[in-house]
Amino acid sequence: MKWKIIVPIAAVVLGLTCYSIMMNPIKSGRQPQMRMAIPSDITTFDPRQARELTSTNLLHLVYSGLTRLAADGNIYPELAQSIECSEDGVLYQIILRDALWSDGSPVTAEDFVYSWTSMLNKGHAFPNAHFLFWLRNGKDVYNGIQSSERLGVRAKGDRLLEVELEQPCPFFKELLSTLPYVAIPKKYALQGGTFKAANPAPSSGPYMFLEWIPQSSIGLVKNEKYFGASHVKYECLDFPIVEDTTAVSMIERHELEWAGSPLGTLPIDVIHYLKGKNKLCTAPALGTFFLRVNCLQSPLTDVRIRKALSLCIDRKALVEHVLQGGQIPAYGLVPPIMLKQNPSADSPVEDPKSLLSDYCTETNTSPESIHLALLFGAGERSLKIAQVLQQDFKKHLGIDVELHPCETKQFFSKISHLDYDIALSNWLPDYPDPHAFYSVFENAENGTNNTGWESHVYQSLLCTSNEATDAAKRKELFLKMEQLLARELPIIPLFHASFTYINEGSSDGIRVSPFGYIDPIQP
Repeated sequence: MKWKIIVPIAAVVLGLTCYSIMMNPIKSGRQPQMRMAIPSDITTFDPRQARELTSTNLLHLVYSGLTRLAADGNIYPELAQSIECSEDGVLYQIILRDALWSDGSPVTAEDFVYSWTSMLNKGHAFPNAHFLFWLRNGKDVYNGIQSSERLGVRAKGDRLLEVELEQPCPFFKELLSTLPYVAIPKKYALQGGTFKAANPAPSSGPYMFLEWIPQSSIGLVKNEKYFGASHVKYECLDFPIVEDTTAVSMIERHELEWAGSPLGTLPIDVIHYLKGKNKLCTAPALGTFFLRVNCLQSPLTDVRIRKALSLCIDRKALVEHVLQGGQIPAYGLVPPIMLKQNPSADSPVEDPKSLLSDYCTETNTSPESIHLALLFGAGERSLKIAQVLQQDFKKHLGIDVELHPCETKQFFSKISHLDYDIALSNWLPDYPDPHAFYSVFENAENGTNNTGWESHVYQSLLCTSNEATDAAKRKELFLKMEQLLARELPIIPLFHASFTYINEGSSDGIRVSPFGYIDPIQP
């Protein structure tokens, strides 16, 4: 399928409205069978660079992993035909199924070797490179201590992949479903492929990119070369880029089939209305919303200020009276459904004003002299959350907080460069293990940390949990990490997420996983 970049042209030239151009991006002779609203454009076409939810979702549809984490929470074989592990848990023999890229060329073991090695090129600054530190010498290759030839992955022919780990990983099959572990086509890369919109790579997943109208719409079409194509119901997926409020209106006019989670958020003002009309769909979400704190920016370098900010937030009122979508107040990073306990919820309550007063006395300052900026992504719900936090900080601490909304790409650029004070953030894990949360803050250099905070004690606990095989021991270590985060507060937990959306399409064609991914594969 030929790729087309469509640059919007003024309506007066075409004799059409910009809206009609946006709503009809696919010119393949058939209308999209599912139209799903997204609030922002894709930020990258390279699965190694993907970070925010829009890009990761679309790229999960385009690239298959060796395994697949389905909407039911289970792991299924994908590009792997079989996976065998040695008794000591460090050596894997993976036989690939007879799969093809969308251009008809075979998916090979060498594609995976090339992809994983390229991820560990530190100069490329891939944000999720640390996922591959599980591979033998992965961290040393990333830091230039070892050559890439020493990485624990080898192609033993076209369809046999041998993988050696640093240590046993209790969730390695789950890791193999994540974007950092997908393969990019080596042939495409060596021929100068740049993963730009004008030159998309061949696809290995159920869909491939068809058309892109920048800031207007993205179109995907079914990849007929995908080995499981018969289990993919929708021939086309169209993703109009519209604001959340506009998306709901388009649903009412039958111009969309899907609005809301996981790609966007339903406007808070319509949640109650949708409940009354029995149109609100909900699904469990293993995600947490929190404030990232720039721990290198004064006065946030002082834990008393971070703790005072956390203590004055009325989380219960936020989820019950503002969000109204079944969210749960969060007092820790990992949702209780995954950790089975929320250790910091019952912590002794300190007086936030006393903490602030102690800091001001020691530094000879006053609350009125403290000015903070709250960074958040554009969107009606994010704005309302930010406004509630702004009011709580002013009411209980007398601290003025300026609100700084920004577009998705700018938001991630700012937090990655620590160009912020506090930032409204969230995390949905890529695999069903608490490690998927805790590894985010393993060290300050992690491309996903973005707080400037790190702790040798935390790193030691995380390392020990990686080595532990006993479930009770791992849980004990996770709880200690949770308690450490609660004491030092590089992040301030707000609420555990839920998915709320409208689905006017066929209920069996698209499902949502608890990790925030669209699952188009019919069981």
